[in-house]
Amino acid sequence: MKQLSIILTILIFIDGSLLAQTIPVKIVNHSDIADDSIFVAIIGQQQENHNLFLWVDKDGTQIIQDTLDNSVYRSPELPGQDSMFADCFFQLSEITDNTIPLQPIISGRVWISENSQLYMRFQNQPGDTIPAGNTQPNITNPSDPNLKIIYEFIEFTSNNSTHGGLFYGNNSRVDAYSRPISLEVKTDTGNVTLGDSAAHADVIARFTELIIADTTYKHCLDTTNGVIRQFSKTDAFFHDGIGRHYFKSHVDAIWDKYKTDTLRFKDPNGNLWFGLVNTYDTLTFIGKSLGNLGQVGQIAGRPTTIDIWGGQGVLAQTIQNPPNDKNVQKWLCAAFHRGVIDLTNSDVQDWNDPTKYYKTPPFNHYAEFWHQPGISIDRLAYGFSYDDVNKQSSSLPASKPDTIIIHYGWYDDLWGSSVSEAMPMQPIKVYPNITSNRCTVSGLNSSYLLNIIDLNGQLLQSIKLNPNLDKIDLDLSDYSNGLYFIQVHSKSGIGLAKVIRR
Repeated sequence: MKQLSIILTILIFIDGSLLAQTIPVKIVNHSDIADDSIFVAIIGQQQENHNLFLWVDKDGTQIIQDTLDNSVYRSPELPGQDSMFADCFFQLSEITDNTIPLQPIISGRVWISENSQLYMRFQNQPGDTIPAGNTQPNITNPSDPNLKIIYEFIEFTSNNSTHGGLFYGNNSRVDAYSRPISLEVKTDTGNVTLGDSAAHADVIARFTELIIADTTYKHCLDTTNGVIRQFSKTDAFFHDGIGRHYFKSHVDAIWDKYKTDTLRFKDPNGNLWFGLVNTYDTLTFIGKSLGNLGQVGQIAGRPTTIDIWGGQGVLAQTIQNPPNDKNVQKWLCAAFHRGVIDLTNSDVQDWNDPTKYYKTPPFNHYAEFWHQPGISIDRLAYGFSYDDVNKQSSSLPASKPDTIIIHYGWYDDLWGSSVSEAMPMQPIKVYPNITSNRCTVSGLNSSYLLNIIDLNGQLLQSIKLNPNLDKIDLDLSDYSNGLYFIQVHSKSGIGLAKVIRR
């Protein structure tokens, strides 16, 4: 009996410790897609053994990835391609209370897709049974089986109590945007939410305005699927050559100038760095403050535009002094994206004032878009790989969170509708705003363009306006019943109104 009591005590302790390490992750679907058409997968790496890749079942069980799990058949895009994919997705409707108890995972992702699972494949080390990770959607691969699937993801790392009980999570716009998604963390000190803060149609409408202002970015918008891709992830970037040299002249001007002059800047911690380019094109920075005195960080050569877009190449390379090399590389990369490297300034440059970001070209208009008010909560977003420099990303750290909530789709209850009957920048009216066929748009006031956009963000019709007209009649009889947005452009701004056809 005593032995049995000891065993029961041990089991209770083990069970209690496991429960203490789990965090409830609730997925709330605010979209117009039913829960049984929303597919979810959680993939990551084991905390104690980073070489072990795993996936999480709907009850929270961690399962080591195995090629035997590649049991879902899909007709291949091209002859000869492998047609079997990982069986690691489940419908949101299958999850009890839409909540999964999450055990510690590092480098994790919660994948959410509409109307179909995503087609990923588990892989092993060559000649071995040890899992080597998994394939993921690749929006630059024209034969990727996921290209026509709408999906989003949340990146996260969750440590157990022996590592401080920390959780880090964020949405990402580094590659693309498909639908609004946000992350809410509840702790004993309160709730914090970061991520998207606009309805999908509003995001598409406002990105359309960016395209009108700068047609270089027109290839980013997929009007058929309502998806916005980062510039370097578009076909035009690779095939038309529009953006492959986007930063080249600026990079050359910087590297040429600082062969003879000194580039001085202050990092996010307030430390000073002085840099010079040598005859081998290596840009070497030396610390000049008490906190970094004499420390060295280097960039091995002139970054290409692709290096800057992706935070890669010479901007993600250890030369001699980690982590200083990586730090100066990410600070300079962020400065390129934000347009804050000032060739006319021979004094110390401060790249840490967000009010000065995205003012002086060339800069990343795509990243700027996600930092606009009304697009991302608190104007924080991951618009490029190093957008966490100076705490501008949507990364959400929390110590010992009580609950994690992923909001998929527009979270109207929290943020209110960002698409009103008329946006204040250009007040317009649509009447009647519930109609069977026709409606009138008034208050045009020198407007030059009117767009009709559906709920998926697809541009249905563009009408050039006579700037002398104050109103126009619209015929909606060719459209299906549903909600539509009327977007009007004028020199004073953009107006947005909604109309319902029944």
